[in-house]
Amino acid sequence: MNHPRSLTIDTGTETDVFVGRLCTWIHTPRGGYGFSTPVDAEVLNYSGETGRVTIRVSTASGCQAKRVVAVGNLRERPAPVPT
Repeated sequence: MNHPRSLTIDTGTETDVFVGRLCTWIHTPRGGYGFSTPVDAEVLNYSGETGRVTIRVSTASGCQAKRVVAVGNLRERPAPVPT
């Protein structure tokens, strides 16, 4: 079984990328540092024509920020484990 963070969101239908969906953004810093960081995100807008998604993320300082990313950098967020 694949780890949930390795499953990409299917871009074939708009039912996979919709406003309010919680997902994980795989952030790769520019400059060739050689690593990627998973960041929890919420979808704010999806443009099917360009394949770009506007997401809301929390910064390290706790502030909310908007980012426009390629839909290929989004992954399914694993379901929370019941306690």
